[in-house]
Amino acid sequence: MRKFWGKVTGPCRLLNNQQVTASLVIAVEIFVASLLVWTVPGNCAAAAEPATAALPNPSSPTRNPKIRPRGGVQLQFIGRFRHSEKSGTSATEITAFDPSTRQLFVVNVEDQAIDVLDLSQPALPVRVDQIYVSALGIPTSVSARAGRVVASVAAEDRRQRGHVVLIDPARRKIIHQIEVGYEPDCVALTNDGKLLVVANEGSPNENYDFDPEGTISLIEIPDDLAQIANAEITTIDFRRYNDDPEKMGPGVRIFGPQATVAQDLEPEYITISADSQRAWVSLQENNAIATIDLEQKSLISVQGLGYKDHSQPGNGFDASDRDQAINIRPWPVKGLYQPDGLANFVSHGKRYLVTANDGKDRDYEGFSERAMVSDLQLDPRRFPQATELQKPENLGRLRVSKTTGDLNGNGLIDELHAFGGRSFSIWDEQFHQVFDSGDQFESIVASQQPHDFNSDHEKREFDSRSAAKGPEPESVVVTEIGTKKIAIIGLERQSGLMVYDVTNPAKPVFEQFLSTRSESTPSDIVSPTGHEGDLGPEGLLVIPAQDSPTKTPLLVVANEISNTTVIYEIRLRTP
Repeated sequence: MRKFWGKVTGPCRLLNNQQVTASLVIAVEIFVASLLVWTVPGNCAAAAEPATAALPNPSSPTRNPKIRPRGGVQLQFIGRFRHSEKSGTSATEITAFDPSTRQLFVVNVEDQAIDVLDLSQPALPVRVDQIYVSALGIPTSVSARAGRVVASVAAEDRRQRGHVVLIDPARRKIIHQIEVGYEPDCVALTNDGKLLVVANEGSPNENYDFDPEGTISLIEIPDDLAQIANAEITTIDFRRYNDDPEKMGPGVRIFGPQATVAQDLEPEYITISADSQRAWVSLQENNAIATIDLEQKSLISVQGLGYKDHSQPGNGFDASDRDQAINIRPWPVKGLYQPDGLANFVSHGKRYLVTANDGKDRDYEGFSERAMVSDLQLDPRRFPQATELQKPENLGRLRVSKTTGDLNGNGLIDELHAFGGRSFSIWDEQFHQVFDSGDQFESIVASQQPHDFNSDHEKREFDSRSAAKGPEPESVVVTEIGTKKIAIIGLERQSGLMVYDVTNPAKPVFEQFLSTRSESTPSDIVSPTGHEGDLGPEGLLVIPAQDSPTKTPLLVVANEISNTTVIYEIRLRTP
């Protein structure tokens, strides 16, 4: 989620590598020079010889024009509510729906309140109340289940703990407040509403001289809400790993200055299994996921997600914001998945996790890992064509980590670690990757909306986000429509929604790309730059047909830049 303050697994493989000789006059020619041993984190020893990085041929981009939407599932715009006339102030972030009152609860950061919308007529949502939490801080998340509504509130002073508040949906009043950990960033109730899970991110302050521990709070919600003051609270921390980080799964990034493991791990987003037995929490900066046993109220594991090999065909991306072109191709870069939003679903008796591979760097006044490739000293054994790679039209302006790419401590960068996978992934419960969408998001946008390719949600400018994290898949939901499992992924910067049929988790089918800018949805919303549309989809929520006021499944999208909440109908087209 946006702050309110300013896997690979398997055995080693032998792959053909390419030694590049660059021509400064005409083009870059690529020759196969040697065999390269790639090291899979946590499974193989380091390669005896360093890997050499090949420069792609700029005359042959790998954008796949054959990705076409099947169109069996369609999102259809129904209605919209605008929470604020000010755009770009991150007023609208997360939503939760209470079927008993037909009310939608929306995090409004700008007003430091939970907005309450009457959704009896989804085409005409009306704000009926605002529940202010300014006395406690700034709202970050909200969840509703079984007649309970709960919101998290982070203190404006990061040295202070945050709270969760229990809301009576009928009276639209706060019943009780409970102190939790530092910077609660996400709340999620189990389906029966009896257990609340809170991700306390615990990120450092700007000077990085205060770095609290990230924790997860489990709160029992009593049947008699009058007894909420006596609620049982369990705090799960990560101190067990302080003295032995190897107990975690391989590939977990621990790199904050002078930070313990417990301080460095930052819980971000939560997804809970339908049977309320498991929760998974993304640790975004750490490129990892924590698994929680909700019955035993204990931590099961912390598992790193590894790297995405962007040198492989189908895993390419556009790396430059200075070439004035769409150039999606493989690069000698390893992508950190770093998911923000998570979802889980069951298909053919097996459970799967879905990650929106957003990406997140640490960039504070007191410590920053962010760098451009052109600013780094690349190991010439691994990057023999460093000069060519570091040109602005190639990898020069790509944002990477300067903290984790030096593998042998000699001061030279051995691997380029970029932030985010620019994709969504499906994993089994052992965190084996079942599917990754590769370069499909950028290829689809390039095909269907080329004039807005890798544009920003605040400043609409072609190709402006290519050197950062591209379209930035921020959030994901999975729902069941008929016999199909449908995943919807929100592209925050691109301002769009991707729809996939994931009924077969190993072979998802692309169904629809819906731009949330004005070309695809009727709008009277105008951003500060004069462009219309719903910008910056942050939170996604599916209201299933049995709970929907229209008896059809609905998708609710909170757009943080345009400050709009938009309702779509999810339609399944029959042959």
